[in-house]
Amino acid sequence: MMLRFLAQDAGAGAQPVLCAALAGIPGGSFAGPEHLAHMRGGAEFVGRSRAARDAELARRLWTGSEQLTGSSVTR
Repeated sequence: MMLRFLAQDAGAGAQPVLCAALAGIPGGSFAGPEHLAHMRGGAEFVGRSRAARDAELARRLWTGSEQLTGSSVTR
């Protein structure tokens, strides 16, 4: 019963992803659902947390991911 209230169908769930992929949004933007604590609804641009804006943390995450996967990307 709660899942029906919190979840949405695949088409609605894909809207934020399609918006992010096709809308030509600026780098560093984030698209997510617009209602119910960003859990359901159409797409809207959502602010990022302080941790998500931390460039040093992002660099460490990228480096760690490269080490764990044994791959690297030339930047």
